[in-house]
Amino acid sequence: EEEEEETYAVEVQPSDLNKDDRVRVQWASTEQFDGTVTDKMTKLVTAKESVSGARVAYDNGSDVWHFDGDAVTVWRLSAAAAPAAFE
Repeated sequence: EEEEEETYAVEVQPSDLNKDDRVRVQWASTEQFDGTVTDKMTKLVTAKESVSGARVAYDNGSDVWHFDGDAVTVWRLSAAAAPAAFE
């Protein structure tokens, strides 16, 4: 009996993600959702403190920003393709 090959996922902070990365996010519950990173940003929390995060377009149609410190666990399923080299 052959085992199915698992996607190798690496747990990361939202700020470590890059546009077009494929991710799986576990919310406070045990539910996990897959999506694609569409944007990144850093926002000010106070005059001297900022937090970075990534916007995820989920396969189910949701579109959510996740920031470092949010109550979610994020895994990178696959990295965005490297840009093609100039010939």
